[in-house]
Amino acid sequence: MIMNWNLSELVSRRSLGLKLSILALAAVAVFSGLSAQAQTTEPPAVEPQPSAPAVVTNGATPAVTPAVAPAKTEKREAVVNGREANQDKRIEQGIKSGQLNAKEAANLEKREQHIDKMEEQAMADGKMTKKEFKRIEKAQDRTSRQIYKKKHNGRRG
Repeated sequence: MIMNWNLSELVSRRSLGLKLSILALAAVAVFSGLSAQAQTTEPPAVEPQPSAPAVVTNGATPAVTPAVAPAKTEKREAVVNGREANQDKRIEQGIKSGQLNAKEAANLEKREQHIDKMEEQAMADGKMTKKEFKRIEKAQDRTSRQIYKKKHNGRRG
């Protein structure tokens, strides 16, 4: 994923810490991928251990292992952050084009702050549940509709 934020845009955002965290995680992912490619392809010195069988709860469906939950959380967090970045760009574009006046932009930024707070609360325990994700997604849907309405209401900034 390529991030296209310039420094002045990052500084102007209230969610600077979150975006810097995302950039840091992206950098770690890139560098860890490069270091994995740089390693030789020699076979491991230790013999692989046989994997443990899946835990079966009712005889048919394996239970969710703890390793699955972080992946879902990361995916949900990526979706929320991607939409947030997109909505921020839409607001910025509306301000630059004059489609949004100062009051409308302030209202939309306040909505974005509320969504940021919801995300922080959801991630307080280190994971984002499906229920928390749906709640945040619903708030983002409402904000997205408001961005469209405010950009197309004929008031100029």
